Amino acid sequence: MKARDLFNRIVSDIEAANILPGYKFRKRDSRFIFKTEWGQFFVELDHYSFYGESVCIRPVYEVRYDILHKWTEIFSKLSKIDHRDRSTFFSEINFAYKKSFEFIQDCTNYQEECTSLINTLKTVMEYTQQAYATMEKAFEKEILPILQGKAELPNIAAEWAFHYLAMCLLCAPERYKEFKAMVLKRLEELNNRNEPNVIKYYADLDKILAYLETPGTLKL
Repeated sequence: MKARDLFNRIVSDIEAANILPGYKFRKRDSRFIFKTEWGQFFVELDHYSFYGESVCIRPVYEVRYDILHKWTEIFSKLSKIDHRDRSTFFSEINFAYKKSFEFIQDCTNYQEECTSLINTLKTVMEYTQQAYATMEKAFEKEILPILQGKAELPNIAAEWAFHYLAMCLLCAPERYKEFKAMVLKRLEELNNRNEPNVIKYYADLDKILAYLETPGTLKL
């Protein structure tokens, strides 16, 4: 079976299993998307054909809180579609699970591998929807450990900084000044090592943060 046809069959079987109720598949980026009143959950089926012999799928589980992204549109260096497709967090999963799936193109292992993929998607997305059900839960899971010295800030890219700062301002404004100092220190480190994504924003950093801290900015 051709790789494209095999991948389409996998997607169809995931849809038929109905393990992601409310999710809609979007072909252009191979995502199952569930829209909420505040954003979306999605799982992207990152995939590739391996020497014409197999199709490998690596699901990527993500969540997006729109309010943390919308205010940055006027400063974003991304294309409009890339900016609106970006997630806030990759789901941080605290249990073991299968991360990749290899489907032989002659379909000899299809049923076994598809069942494994479907079961994994169901388990991980149910967990993700519970763990990130509110922005407050996400703050406790993702940002609070950084403030407590139990986790590190990202060491690459730049957009995360604006999303994290906005989340702190909304969820724990009393700790914003402290968190801002940590984020600025990391951005300075990344700029000094010529991280290309940070360089794009660094000259405008004061203007961006002043806009973020203006009352009324963080609204949908």
